[in-house]
This record gives sequence, C-alpha cells and structure tokens, in this order.
Amino acid sequence: MSVPIKAERSQLLERYQQSTPAEQAAVNLLSVAWGGLSKSQITTPLRKILSADQAAKIKLELLQRSGLIEVEKTSWSSHGLRCNRLIVELVTRGVVPI
Repeated sequence: MSVPIKAERSQLLERYQQSTPAEQAAVNLLSVAWGGLSKSQITTPLRKILSADQAAKIKLELLQRSGLIEVEKTSWSSHGLRCNRLIVELVTRGVVPI
C-alpha cells in the first residue's frame, strides 16, 4: 500500500526543512534546473556559493535516499539529478522571488 501523495509531499517538505543549509542549497539548485544536472554541475556552483568545505560535506546519495532528489534517466543522455517532483514547486517558490 502506497502513501497518499499529499502525505508523501508533507514528509518530503519536512525532510527538506530539517536538512542542513548546504543540503538545502543543493536541493534549491536542482529545483530550478529543469533538465537535471550531473554531480559536477551541482558541486561546482555550490563550491562558489557556499565554500569548498561545505560543498564537500553534501552527500547527494543521502539526499537521493531521503527522496529529496531523484535520478532522471533519459534516452538522449546518461542521467542527471533533479529535485523530487512532489516538492519542486514548493522549493522553487522559496528560491525564486516573485
């Protein structure tokens, strides 16, 4: 039996809010990158935004296991990471000023 979407979305948003600021920065970056990004495309800007030390502490695999980010597989490229579709809109609202 699967969890209802509304409940899953709430759980994901709670996990996001409990993440470190560096982890949130990684999820924020992925929320505005529609095509998915490779690990190096994520870590390079995060090193400039945060610091090399903080960027190195971000464990993308843990964010993936927690469900905050997903692996997007396409037929024309290998695969990229992106923000979970259930919370991308909520995260983007906090990242992009209206």
